[in-house]
Order: sequence, then structure tokens, then C-alpha cells
Amino acid sequence: MIAKLARFTVRPEEVETCTAAIERFVMAVRAQEPGTRLYTSYRLPDGVSFVHVMEFADADAEALHRQSAHVREFVEVLYPRCVTPPEFTEMRRVAPPPPSA
Repeated sequence: MIAKLARFTVRPEEVETCTAAIERFVMAVRAQEPGTRLYTSYRLPDGVSFVHVMEFADADAEALHRQSAHVREFVEVLYPRCVTPPEFTEMRRVAPPPPSA
């Protein structure tokens, strides 16, 4: 299992465009990436910063994610609108996830 956190801040005038792109992107990840166990996005209280939390089954699932058309499309929309490039941090699970329903 590979877990990562991505943090980024967008220019205030670009929040609506980026939020719409995030929504499309997350839906594509969920629909097209069975090896991505979790992908969620949060907007922080400052209104311009976002955090994405992702969990991949293995390195192959992460590679499939990184090479997907929806990642390329998302990067094309997001990166030019960011104050600084997204920062990625690998994470290690401390507590087990909740049981599946």
C-alpha cells in the first residue's frame, strides 16, 4: 500500500476553475482506477489551499494513476493556476482503516 498527501495553493481568481477540475478529476480516478483505494480532496479554511489524500494498492496502481489521461488533463489545468507547484508527501499508516461495509 502506498499513501500520499498532496498540498497546493491556487491563485484566488482561479478557485472556481480549479474546484471544477478537481471534481472531474476525482470522479475519473474513482471510475477508472480500481487500484486506487482512496482519493479525496479537501479545501482548507483559507479558501485557496487544497489537500488531496490518496492511497494506492501498490506501485503498479500508482504508476497507472500517474500515466493516465485524466492526470495529464488535470495537471494541465491545475499547475498553471497554482501559486507554487503541488507538494507531495509519502505517508505511513499508523492505525488500521475502518472495516469495509
